[in-house]
Amino acid sequence: MLKFKHLCQVLKWKQFHHNYRTYTYEPYNVLFFGTDDYALHCLKRLKSDFEKVPGTHKAVKKLEVVCLPQANVPVKKFALSNNLPLHTWPYMPKNHTFDVAVVVSFGKLIPERIIKTFPLGMINIHASFLPALRGAAPIARAVEKGLKETGVTIMQIKPNNYDHGLILDQSETVKIKDSTTSADLRNDLGSIGSKLCLEVLRELPLKLKLAKQQNESCATAAPKLTLHDTYVNWYSMDSDHIWKKYRAYGFDKTFHLRCLYNGTLVRLVHLSLCTEDQQKHAAKVLSPGCVMYHKKSKRLLIACKTGHIACEKLIVDKHKSMSAESFNNGYLQKQTKLNKKIVFLSIL
Repeated sequence: MLKFKHLCQVLKWKQFHHNYRTYTYEPYNVLFFGTDDYALHCLKRLKSDFEKVPGTHKAVKKLEVVCLPQANVPVKKFALSNNLPLHTWPYMPKNHTFDVAVVVSFGKLIPERIIKTFPLGMINIHASFLPALRGAAPIARAVEKGLKETGVTIMQIKPNNYDHGLILDQSETVKIKDSTTSADLRNDLGSIGSKLCLEVLRELPLKLKLAKQQNESCATAAPKLTLHDTYVNWYSMDSDHIWKKYRAYGFDKTFHLRCLYNGTLVRLVHLSLCTEDQQKHAAKVLSPGCVMYHKKSKRLLIACKTGHIACEKLIVDKHKSMSAESFNNGYLQKQTKLNKKIVFLSIL
């Protein structure tokens, strides 16, 4: 019955698509799949629409959530605190009556048998202009690659592949500044993507009718982040390269950039580009990995393949985070008295 109802809607749309802006649909029963802060933007906007007064131009009539089993996932916490019915993947509501699924940063490949249970399919809000940056980390990889702009794509989920479905809509361009972190970009794209999601839902039959194929010749990858991404090679990476890695994921404690000192792991907690004064001070340090202290700014200055990067905080071995000043007092000065240098080495 549900499938027949939506078939009638689509057929009626085709008959009146020339006047679609004045045509009103019943709101949809929506099942939301998501996990992180990026997904949370969309869930909050769907909930706000769901709570609108009946009779207004709503897109959401019913809203429930599917989340991964991990604890403290932002989407799960929000659903529980706002009394939204919550289902833990891979368990799905049986014999459900949902019209469409909205999937945002879910991280699991959804089987075709589940996709087929939604009369209007499943749509995904992906944080790039597909087919560019297909994969689990489009936001971080955009910053790491030094892209100057990106955006959001809403696509129809296709079985067996991530991010290969038909494109339903794309957002306006979002600029990426040289100081932008992936956290900044995630917030911007999350807000834009959530608005676009509602717009697509309000015109979903037309969007499905006009959906277009992705241009495979423009496809690029945005693979999941691993600890290998955090390793710094001072001999092969210039300061700009390291700065991009830091803005992309190095500011996150899970992915602090890493190197070695005397066989001991060093995690670089807080980095910045060198100021003109710091560059002048560090000009005499030419060997990659060499470390010196800039007393005026209280920063360590580390030589890269070209240029230098400034470090305000770091972690040596398993100790707590220490300031550059503390590292200078505890390590650098001792080596200076012995007429030795401190050199950071790459892990690989």
